[in-house]
Amino acid sequence: MDAAMKPLEIRIQDFPNQLTWQPVVENPGLPTEYEFVIAAGMGGSSAGAFLLRSANPSMSIILHRDYGLPPLPEAVLKRSIVITSSYSGNTEETIDAFSEAVRRNLPVACIATGGKLLEEARNKRVPFVAVPDTHIEPRNAVGFMVRAFLKVLGKDEELRNMELVPKKFSMDELEQEGKNLSEKLKGFFPIIYASTSNEAVAYNWKIRFNETAKIAAFSNVFPELTHNENMGFEFSGEQEKLGQPFAVVMLEDESDHPRVRLRMDLVADMYQKRNIPVVRQELMGETAWEKIFRSLYVCDWAAYYIGRAYGLDVEGEQTVTEFKKRMASKY
Repeated sequence: MDAAMKPLEIRIQDFPNQLTWQPVVENPGLPTEYEFVIAAGMGGSSAGAFLLRSANPSMSIILHRDYGLPPLPEAVLKRSIVITSSYSGNTEETIDAFSEAVRRNLPVACIATGGKLLEEARNKRVPFVAVPDTHIEPRNAVGFMVRAFLKVLGKDEELRNMELVPKKFSMDELEQEGKNLSEKLKGFFPIIYASTSNEAVAYNWKIRFNETAKIAAFSNVFPELTHNENMGFEFSGEQEKLGQPFAVVMLEDESDHPRVRLRMDLVADMYQKRNIPVVRQELMGETAWEKIFRSLYVCDWAAYYIGRAYGLDVEGEQTVTEFKKRMASKY
């Protein structure tokens, strides 16, 4: 572990402080008249934009997790702004997206702690937000990334409202809730289900289990999964001989469509009859951001305690680091 890096449990405990951080836009001047936001980023660095789209469904945010820019009609690109986010500032796909946006003379802004992305932003005098480098992993910096996005987009009122979120719940109680959840999920690969409107939350749960607990985890959404995925869990015939390694966490929201809630009930009943554990996890809070951040805080602790129970290195990023080195050696 980096000598300057706090233990993971301290980083999780510190998360609420991210929700009061005050971002500043350097080199301001991003157009305020636009129809689409193209959010280019990878892994945990894209989580901010994904969650922002979930909390603000009326915003036309196009997620781009690839090289270059999405293959959109020129007419759409001309009505778009591009926001590139890379926590390290050195993500090659995101740097490539930034370069393509500059080459095509599109309005672009950057979000990063440093690295080549901020260097390019300074050199080209484009707007950027420098995120605090507190020696945490991108998945743990989602509060910083969300607030940076909101600042770039001029959503100051939403930033102020978000500062009230940590006051709405007990951090000790949420840690215990996460620990209790870890005990239910230990011994299984978690599958996270949610409604389409909460897809970003389910996906963020998945990556926390992947990166912190170091276990395979998957996510999907209602109603789509009831047209295909649920058929993969029949466990009949010769398939009965296979081990059943999955447990399902259903993220439920009182605002979900009533027919979606019914689908959740039916799937839970069918899975449990096939000996697939199902945990019903209600997204609680008065606002979208309360529901999102409360949920992610519980998941952070669940993933932490599962990783510890398996004796795994919850601090490390060995697989990702090795892959990045091997990619870099190919230049």
